[in-house]
Amino acid sequence: MKLSLYNLNQTEDVHSYNKALDALEDAHPFYKVSFLDIFYDGLQKAKAFVLYNESQHPLVVMPFYLREIPFDLNKHQPYFDIISTWGYSGPLYNVSTSKEILKRFWNLVDKWYSENNIVSEFIRFNNHENILEYTGQIKPTMQIVKGELLPEEILWNNYNRKVRKNVNRAVREQLTTKIFFKDIDKQVMDDFHRIFFHTMERTDAKSQYYNDKEKLFAFIKDFPQNVAIVLTYLENTAISSEMVLLSSDSMFSFLGGTLSDYFDLRPNEILKHNMNKWGFQNGFKHYILGGGLGQDDGIFKYKVSFFPNDAKPFFTGRKIVNQDIYNQFCEKTNQNLQSDEFFPMYRKHH
Repeated sequence: MKLSLYNLNQTEDVHSYNKALDALEDAHPFYKVSFLDIFYDGLQKAKAFVLYNESQHPLVVMPFYLREIPFDLNKHQPYFDIISTWGYSGPLYNVSTSKEILKRFWNLVDKWYSENNIVSEFIRFNNHENILEYTGQIKPTMQIVKGELLPEEILWNNYNRKVRKNVNRAVREQLTTKIFFKDIDKQVMDDFHRIFFHTMERTDAKSQYYNDKEKLFAFIKDFPQNVAIVLTYLENTAISSEMVLLSSDSMFSFLGGTLSDYFDLRPNEILKHNMNKWGFQNGFKHYILGGGLGQDDGIFKYKVSFFPNDAKPFFTGRKIVNQDIYNQFCEKTNQNLQSDEFFPMYRKHH
């Protein structure tokens, strides 16, 4: 087996990476190069490992960011750390992949780390059991909602009573929802982005979350099978929206919001309810709503009210490759080595 490293800011390497992704037959949107470019940190530091077998068939794919550590230890050489790409990440592989292959993958990755001045690694795993054979520490970091999609009657009975009440309220107010998939035109995009932008302003979001409308539209045009947009309407006015990303078997709640003037009509509950029905009818297994800002905050409680039985741990991976240099960086930045509240600790305030 051979481990290849690709630079995702170089056209030829992107082509090789895309071929490997296609061969795995998992259309996971978070692994696409365009996704990293538009929704995360660009491509300048973006890399990817691909493990091939003897026939040059890809077995495991893992995109990541290679970051130079911005502190000088007077060693006359740079040191780096690894962080996974945003959201649901880590190694991607088919369910039939053996433990022996995964062990080989991580052993080759760790060998590359030790030969290339890598100090630490932080991974956000993707909730498809891709933590197997990981060579670092696996930590349940928070709870997320990974809703199992079921027939409508079962879904409805599983909802928290308040969700059912709010969907009924929206129906009485004659709200309607429309789900746009593979036919997302400019008007739908404008409606979605207007509500999304309003929500970002209302919540005083950081500038990095204000996604450019043209780039969003380009992503949808390039990957129509990976995106659905849901809008809730009062008469002909779109008042609530969500962009849902789609993989081969899962839906991911991604971007969206509600116009604040219409909160009391409960447009988001009917949006989620109809998306649940659509997902089941179209063969998806899960609707992943994600978590909150904290362990058990209001955002998480709202999400889990749709799937009270489907809260799952979200795992992150932490690995110290060079303990001595890691300790020196922590001392340099006055960080407590014993604390595990942040990783890597030397980046806590940087």
